[in-house]
Amino acid sequence: MSLVNRIKEWYQRDIVTQKIDHVDVVDPTTRTNPRWENFIWYNKKEGRIWICIKNTKDANVWRSTDGQIIAPTTVTKFDIFEDKSAIALYTFDRSLKDIGGQYNLKPTKERYVRYSEGRYGYSVLSYYNSLQLTATIPELKQLNVVTVSAWIKWNGWCCVMPFGFRSLDFYFCCNWAGINTGHGDIYGNEVDTLGLAAHAWVHLVVEFHNGEYGRFWVNAKEATYKYWSSNYGSSAQITEDFHIFGWGNNNSYRHFGAVDQVRIFNRALTQDEINFLYHEVG
Repeated sequence: MSLVNRIKEWYQRDIVTQKIDHVDVVDPTTRTNPRWENFIWYNKKEGRIWICIKNTKDANVWRSTDGQIIAPTTVTKFDIFEDKSAIALYTFDRSLKDIGGQYNLKPTKERYVRYSEGRYGYSVLSYYNSLQLTATIPELKQLNVVTVSAWIKWNGWCCVMPFGFRSLDFYFCCNWAGINTGHGDIYGNEVDTLGLAAHAWVHLVVEFHNGEYGRFWVNAKEATYKYWSSNYGSSAQITEDFHIFGWGNNNSYRHFGAVDQVRIFNRALTQDEINFLYHEVG
């Protein structure tokens, strides 16, 4: 966990001269590629020394005198792959705002919005079938592939959806879960086989395709696919309205549980990128 919200007074000590200088309130462990090879960091309040043990262009790892190891937080970094593939990021830290700044979520009713402990910070909770969060994102309808990454905590209820579009979504139905095209169908597998445990935080990445099922990953492992029901809706499309809790066809399927750290991308992700999201540092 980053120290940025807990530690405000940082000092640095030159290991050659042993001189200690006051620096500022910025947490050095959140910085990228520090040029302080001769320095260790000291926080007066906690009395711990932090040493950068890995110093590269892309990542730093820090170790404290008490053995704690941390790295810079990535959970609030919007363009996480630095290629402009990010469309929106929702961290739900007592807010429905898009960290990217363009596509804030709107609830069916403000009074149904509740937050709870999340995978990182806070998460947002479903409220029976009364709460749905919607972001209108015009660029989505121009894409043939959209990927959604999220941490989810399913409450074990049957017939619920953590997120989706109008008729294209991710669906939990009894002992099955997978991609649904609005025809009582699931392209996925049994929840136990997929590792979609109830009442536990699980990382889910869904690659939605226009007019076909696409793919999905649970805790960075791609699903093994089977069909539940022979029905299939080839007209199911990625729409400009993206919904958390349920879909766009009716007011059902919303009582899912909790969702955190929802990211939307304008392309398919590589396995390495999915691994990174699964292991990202908060």
